[in-house]
Amino acid sequence: MSYQEDITTAVLACAPIAEIIGDRFWWDFADGSTGTPYLVAQTITVSGETDLGGDRSLGFPTVQFTAWGPLKSECISIIAAIRQIEGFQLPGTSKTSLVYNSEESTRDPQTRYFGEIIEYTAPHTLN
Repeated sequence: MSYQEDITTAVLACAPIAEIIGDRFWWDFADGSTGTPYLVAQTITVSGETDLGGDRSLGFPTVQFTAWGPLKSECISIIAAIRQIEGFQLPGTSKTSLVYNSEESTRDPQTRYFGEIIEYTAPHTLN
């Protein structure tokens, strides 16, 4: 499995996250008909480690999670729930973990949804 699949499995299996978003978790962008609140993840940077023999077996992407919804309090609760899976090796073959980078808030002027953003470095083995 890829690190993205392993992250998806961990997010959807985390009861505090699922209580708020159900299965409304998307990579890159949400389906236009999705209900709120929902969570979107994006890989915003990609880097890897190459050893002196040319083997690249580790990846270090930056993954950004954004919780979107009409209530700021729900978005904050989603991000708080994600923090429960940071720092641990996630289930799956990629040996992914989430290492905290930063947080910020935003608001979409078109939808008027609040957005709470958290970024992680997601070290993993390349399959």
